[in-house]
Amino acid sequence: MKPPPKFTVLYAIKLPNSGGDTSFANMHLAFDSLPQSEKIKLSRLETVNKIEDFAYIDKTAREKFGKLPIHPLIRTHPDTGRKAIYVHPGKLEKIVGMEPEESQHVIQALLNKVLTPDICYRHKWREGDLLLCDNRAVLHLAHHDYDLNEGRIMHRILIKGERPV
Repeated sequence: MKPPPKFTVLYAIKLPNSGGDTSFANMHLAFDSLPQSEKIKLSRLETVNKIEDFAYIDKTAREKFGKLPIHPLIRTHPDTGRKAIYVHPGKLEKIVGMEPEESQHVIQALLNKVLTPDICYRHKWREGDLLLCDNRAVLHLAHHDYDLNEGRIMHRILIKGERPV
């Protein structure tokens, strides 16, 4: 979305017997871990973003979102002024000026370098848990390491944000 969600609220309704955790990475700390020269280089890049490639998202839903938004790869948090890496590999169409495949390679190499255990938190869900995630500074990942026949029901609320800068 042009103004992407600022917060994601997750509420656990039904959980599998094991697995189904969600991991969160502090992308301020990820950015801070980079050498200054790389921070400058990455700050010049912009990403073209898309809706994720899930089978349940049909053509009508894709058309509803219209033109793919462009966001900075490194964004400044509007409340704190801190810089953070701002990308989601599943929602990345490409980096402006690069082909999609090359863009994914660049982003995966970057994330492999910065996503270390000391900046990540893995939440083990319990029914009734409510979690708020600041999308402007956190990258989150739902783990699909559970028996899909058991299912998992999570309610998600997205709170509208501002255009990244």
